[in-house]
Amino acid sequence: MGEERRLQSRTRRRFLQAAAGTVGVTLGLLAARTASTPSGEAAPPPVDGRVNTLERMRADLQRALQKPVEQRRWVMVIDARKCIGCNACTVACKAENATPPGVNYRVVPEVEAGEYPNVTRFFMPTQCM
Repeated sequence: MGEERRLQSRTRRRFLQAAAGTVGVTLGLLAARTASTPSGEAAPPPVDGRVNTLERMRADLQRALQKPVEQRRWVMVIDARKCIGCNACTVACKAENATPPGVNYRVVPEVEAGEYPNVTRFFMPTQCM
């Protein structure tokens, strides 16, 4: 069972790395193609040859919000390796979806993997879908 879990983890990690790389390249190309932000102001100067990440994200969000609601598509990618178990995502999901007390669409369980003496513990944020 432990070996199967490791293989699934590796496959998931490869998928997320490929997806993040594809998204990063796509966003970079889109940012390079647009010389100004949707509001018409000039784009910020590149930092070390790259467009400022926050400004690029803001411009992408503005472009997405200009589309009709039925044409918008959203995605959330989470790097589980960086999760520290703070449950901020749980609180944000609860606030956004206005769920009643005791109902949580998103939880962050602490998972234990391995066999004694090689045991590791980590947080595994779940998706609300």
